[in-house]
Amino acid sequence: MRQRYTFGLFALFATAATAQTGWTVIPSGTSATLRTIELNTLPHVIAGDNGTLITSDDNGLTWTAISSGTGQHLRAQAIGGLSVNYVVGDSGTFFVKGGASSVTPYDLPDESQRLNAVDDHTSVILTVVGDSGYVARTGGGNLILDPIESGTTDDLFAVRAIQGGEALIAGAHGTLLRSMDEGLSYSPLTSGTTEDLFAIELTGGSPALVVGANGTILRSTTNGIGTTWTTVPSPVSADLNAVARAFTGICIAVGDGGTIIRSTDNGLTWLELVSNTAEDLLGISFRGPDIWEVVGANGTILRSTDNGGSAVGIPENTIPAIEAFPNPTRDRVVLRWSAGLGMAELELLSLTGQVKWHGRTATGARAEIDLSGYLPGVYLLRASTPNGTTMVTRIVRTD
Repeated sequence: MRQRYTFGLFALFATAATAQTGWTVIPSGTSATLRTIELNTLPHVIAGDNGTLITSDDNGLTWTAISSGTGQHLRAQAIGGLSVNYVVGDSGTFFVKGGASSVTPYDLPDESQRLNAVDDHTSVILTVVGDSGYVARTGGGNLILDPIESGTTDDLFAVRAIQGGEALIAGAHGTLLRSMDEGLSYSPLTSGTTEDLFAIELTGGSPALVVGANGTILRSTTNGIGTTWTTVPSPVSADLNAVARAFTGICIAVGDGGTIIRSTDNGLTWLELVSNTAEDLLGISFRGPDIWEVVGANGTILRSTDNGGSAVGIPENTIPAIEAFPNPTRDRVVLRWSAGLGMAELELLSLTGQVKWHGRTATGARAEIDLSGYLPGVYLLRASTPNGTTMVTRIVRTD
């Protein structure tokens, strides 16, 4: 079973950019963790912990709670039609949401089985995946899930299918499984990593993307699933929990600690964006031509209407230079950098660029800052050295 951890170590980066943000907060009406969002059904649907189910009929500007009929954590959904969503979750939870608020359960008899993901090969053929290598498939026009041999006992976290019978499953310890027959059988692929893999973006005309723990990004070397994968350099070390792609090849992935990263070249290179939140981000959905929404812990919903383009964070050519820890922090944060860079001028900035604190290191390549007197939130720390190097990182101040 996947466990969640927060790691208190972020790299600072050499940059001359000024942080801005194009992400706005949308009220959700709940404090529950929101795990999955789908903007391409009507109404739009968000699902999350404790059976949380909320819908929107105005392009995601406002959200209203409806009854899911369960108190289980809801982890994933797939499109079954214009107004049909398949939703899965803990304890074998599986139901169909149709129309404005209709919910029809098809729960598994085995209540010990956690279901982590679902996708459709066709409107009547689905594959679901879960812990301990569980894979099941519907067929024959019914919604009865029949187990499929996966060949693994690793937890499986994601599944995506495309026309032509291909499907891809991702899971713990770098697990990748490929099907060429609409999910009837699977064979393993070599991912080149042992990191847990949490999410897949799969479009037939573009290389597949897989993201996971510790900032892992994998990219297929051919369009679609392919058989070989490359590890793409990542600008972050946080777990990446979800990824989506726009029609133009813009890709956005989200993760722990408010992490949002973007690629404008179909996943070849990535840029970190400023999200204005420190909450873990768990789901993302794109609705053309330029609407993105992201969901996460504590009822978080973020929205961008410009492909995330106004959220300029750390440039793609950034160079790791300094470490900040612990991060997030309640009070003190320690900074360390290469001794060759010498002393530095330090500034603590709000996300709008307001200087909150200024200081200077007397000697050496280490400093300590006390944040206990500042409000909880996300701050930028800028360090400038005598040789002209400027370094910026995000620091999260918690309660």
